[in-house]
Amino acid sequence: MITYPPFQNYIDVIFPAMTLSGTYIVYPYPAAVGPRQAWALKWVTASTGAEVSAAVDLSAEKVQLGGFGGVY
Repeated sequence: MITYPPFQNYIDVIFPAMTLSGTYIVYPYPAAVGPRQAWALKWVTASTGAEVSAAVDLSAEKVQLGGFGGVY
């Protein structure tokens, strides 16, 4: 989960990104509706577009995310 803890700040959008290895693409999405929500990442295989199963070890993967946030 990705959270933005400072008071009165929120994440407006996080952009999809490819892992540094080029194997996966992550698609961020809010965990719920409303301001100040945590964000989760959906991992998909870049070559097939198939979602990565929970059994896959992603601990060696690295991804750099970007997005926009704001203040209430």
